[in-house]
Amino acid sequence: MERETVKQTLLEYGWDARERRRITEVLRFLDQDTECQQAVAEYDRIRVALQAPESLPTPAAGWDALATRLEHAAVRPRRGRLWLAAWTSAAAAAVLLAGWAGYAWRGAGARRPVNSHQPTAASPAFATHEIHDDVAVFRQVADVFDQRASWVLLSDQTSDVGLGRDPAQREDRLLLLRLLLSRGTQVVSSADLVIVPGEGADLTVPVENGLRLCYRITAGGQPQTHLSIWAELQHAAGTGRTLAALATDLPVEPGQTLRAGEMATTTGNYVLKIAYTQASLNGRRS
Repeated sequence: MERETVKQTLLEYGWDARERRRITEVLRFLDQDTECQQAVAEYDRIRVALQAPESLPTPAAGWDALATRLEHAAVRPRRGRLWLAAWTSAAAAAVLLAGWAGYAWRGAGARRPVNSHQPTAASPAFATHEIHDDVAVFRQVADVFDQRASWVLLSDQTSDVGLGRDPAQREDRLLLLRLLLSRGTQVVSSADLVIVPGEGADLTVPVENGLRLCYRITAGGQPQTHLSIWAELQHAAGTGRTLAALATDLPVEPGQTLRAGEMATTTGNYVLKIAYTQASLNGRRS
């Protein structure tokens, strides 16, 4: 490795002396420990499985048609989800500026209804009406985007929409994940992900005290669904320095709630739980 490459790398990552010493110790140990090497190989396998999709083609009927659909789409799910304010001409402009390829809309307007079930660390499962509401949002967003919506994220803080390369192959089945992060008995982050089987999603959800939780998730496999999850707890400000991370691959059955893992930080331990169910596109639990 050349000297200039090393200098550039150090500038890029911005490690201080303590971080450089720790990285050196970790890499030295990794070079000697077979179990750690196997763990890193598994992390690499999950990263490959969760790679983002390639760029997408021009939307059906062109950019003007997409803008028109966005300008006139009034998404009104049941129980008061406040999507209508977000789907305006400004949203259309954002899509056109960002480009169709790989677009994910992030809106501050979508919220869980105030009268909805509030998940807890002990009971993160979906209530029946939440399944209906989440699927209704997905179906209406998919209609706007030529059926290219591959996932929709809903939380109390933010919302995302991910677009696939082609109109999703509908099998009348959607996967619903509740991603719940807790510290002790306190829920610090809760988000619902509605995703088409076999698709992947990159998500960022705000957490307490200026932190954020970044996910990369794929959901697929038949006959049993497998979830591949990479989660990083980061500082929201600046370069987003990572405090802790976890990676896991979980087989799941509808109605299950699973402990995905725990992230240890200097401010406490954060536990990630996943509640999982399935539903048809008409909102019935499957």
